[in-house]
Amino acid sequence: KGSKRILMIGAYKPQIAGLPHVVINLVRILKKKHKIYVINMGKAGKSVGFRHWRDGEVEVYQERFFYRKKFTTIQTLFQTTKRAWLLRKKVDIYHTHGLPYSGISLLDKKKPLVLTLHGYSTLETVAIGRIKPDSLGFRLMLWMEKKAVARADAVIAVGKALKDWIIQDLGADADKVFYVPNGVNGEEFRFDKSKGENIRRRLSYSETDKVITFVKALSEQNGIRYFINALPLIKKRYPNLRLIVLGDGPLRKEMERIVIKNELSDNVRFIGRVPNEEVPSYLSASDIFILPSIPLGGAKETFGISLIEAMACELPVIATSVGGPKEILEDGKVQMGKDVGILIPPKDPKAIADKVIYLLEHPEEAREM
Repeated sequence: KGSKRILMIGAYKPQIAGLPHVVINLVRILKKKHKIYVINMGKAGKSVGFRHWRDGEVEVYQERFFYRKKFTTIQTLFQTTKRAWLLRKKVDIYHTHGLPYSGISLLDKKKPLVLTLHGYSTLETVAIGRIKPDSLGFRLMLWMEKKAVARADAVIAVGKALKDWIIQDLGADADKVFYVPNGVNGEEFRFDKSKGENIRRRLSYSETDKVITFVKALSEQNGIRYFINALPLIKKRYPNLRLIVLGDGPLRKEMERIVIKNELSDNVRFIGRVPNEEVPSYLSASDIFILPSIPLGGAKETFGISLIEAMACELPVIATSVGGPKEILEDGKVQMGKDVGILIPPKDPKAIADKVIYLLEHPEEAREM
């Protein structure tokens, strides 16, 4: 009750991705009633020094990476914990986002702490090859994850399967774990015909071109490989196929080579990362959105905020039947009494192609979705 001083520890501006977008929107709402402090990290891979700046009424502490391309998780944990400890007397409550931002939970055990888990931190670190299963690093991360969950006064899980994992595998008290799905700002993410037309003109796309959009980091877990491999199958039926790729990541160069090898250069545009406020314009220029995530090393898509952003922009969506996307589309079908999107098996380029072609051949059904 009443106004509080909240220390939000997690990805924030100027970072561009799903997690910072979630934190930015939380701050946008909470600052209407509370005093907000934010601890964030500068962009990995760039030499950015420490900054203390104001985002309106919000005080932001942007910590630096000393090593730009390695030990980023450890650096995030150390730097944000150090800053949170220095700010502890200024705040009433901590809200941390994921293991790398939750070190303060082990040092200050007096103030209330809310921990939001957006994924399977330890499993994801193994999945991308940063640590090996059952290694010392793995055991240390898992120990810290369990300690943070045990210390938190409330744990928010953004997915139902994630909530079960927190309780069953991390040993959390079920009474303090809450499923709170992510949301989007409906005023920002909505269909805008004129903005969509502007994007098509900028990219030299015609009104009859069939445009599909992918908004995600170009990583193995996000399934871009299977989507790219599906394009030749779709192009046979729709030569005017256009794919917009919004995102960057470790697979970009490899995917660009595959596109060239398969003579798809005229069909695919790798735009790279764009500011969140520009994403609705690209979605408004599109006919279909696809999220082909795959399970990787025990970790899976926890929620899929890009999926509901596309749905908010009135796009028919195709997603693999894993984790959060499966929950979103199945729950939506129950609530609406009809399909709100199409689920496909993971790692299946033919299934991707078949469903894309189906939606393009059934425009009324696509519009209804």
